[in-house]
Amino acid sequence: MKRIALGCVIALAVVCGGVVIGRSTRAETNVASPPASRSAPPSGAHEARDASVEAAIERPSTADPQPPRASPSATPLPRDQRPQFVLVGFDVTPLSPARGTEQVLGNINAGRDPNEPARSFTLFIGTGGMTLSPLRHDLAPDELPYVGVLPRNEYVFPYAASMHDIEVTVENIHRLEERGAEIGAHTVRHSHGRAFSRERWDFELDDHARILDLLHLARPVGFRAPFLETNDDLYDSLAAHGYTYDCSAAASGRRWPTRHGQDGVWVFGVPTVVIPGRDRPVLLYDLNLDTRLHAAAIAAGVSGDEATHAWMDRAFEDAAYDELMVRYQGSRAPFLVSSHGGFQRPIGRFMRRVCGMPDVRCTTFREAAEYMTAHPEMAGAD
Repeated sequence: MKRIALGCVIALAVVCGGVVIGRSTRAETNVASPPASRSAPPSGAHEARDASVEAAIERPSTADPQPPRASPSATPLPRDQRPQFVLVGFDVTPLSPARGTEQVLGNINAGRDPNEPARSFTLFIGTGGMTLSPLRHDLAPDELPYVGVLPRNEYVFPYAASMHDIEVTVENIHRLEERGAEIGAHTVRHSHGRAFSRERWDFELDDHARILDLLHLARPVGFRAPFLETNDDLYDSLAAHGYTYDCSAAASGRRWPTRHGQDGVWVFGVPTVVIPGRDRPVLLYDLNLDTRLHAAAIAAGVSGDEATHAWMDRAFEDAAYDELMVRYQGSRAPFLVSSHGGFQRPIGRFMRRVCGMPDVRCTTFREAAEYMTAHPEMAGAD
């Protein structure tokens, strides 16, 4: 098996604003090349990103194992005693600039009652953009530990142009964490993973942890798969790497999360919502809704970019609110709002609209997973 030497990480450091971010205490500096997956993604799979992502989101594979309902060890809490979790997750790495996530954090807390806990969200970051291209030949010796391990990242995670870009990203992550945001994982390379073996998932998660350790960033407990592509081997690998939850599966009705199989990973499902012009519900994901709401706006006779975007924003907010209220008045199953950074304005308005309601917790996935662990009787509750 080929190995790529990254040099003696222990002896090297990069100072960022007075903070050492490059020193690693890990003894391993070699990362093995990944084992071949059971079947490679089709050639050019990332050539048309929007179509590929939307297809994966709109039509999650029915072959994927659905998380089984756990048998509760006790009677679930009465509905009026349950919290209503509102869990916003951005699949965004706060590069330079930070893509507005800090502004969103401020906006959702505007007007918050001082007695209400701070509102927050989870960022699922990709670490491939926090490495330097393995094809570069102009790097200084102290930059070599930051070279990415092959195979190369997919184009949606471009390599950092310089150490300065990596340092800025690390600063942005630390600042968001200090303000209460959770940092989850979205892999290194953003590859299609449905056919990945256990060994290939292990390689990806090991490499993600290597990069985080190198940059002195905390290892995550939560995961979102690129393209929402999962399999049993992923969940086994997540459990072995210390992850406690995943939020890549499509929700099955309005039930509370369950653990996946015997590995114990909590599975939070992406919900569906009703939008104008559609006969059936669609997954509440920004890339999934953007094209469909645009088509619905045109069908409704809306014209002009400004009016179209305003109509789409209102439809997004209303769809999220309507589904949340059904849950709030019923099972109170956690409600996920998922985005790659799109629809930030309606997401902010939605959160300000609902987060002050009694029993509503607008918080991180980590907190919700900790609640599930403390209340196993809620697994699969409706």
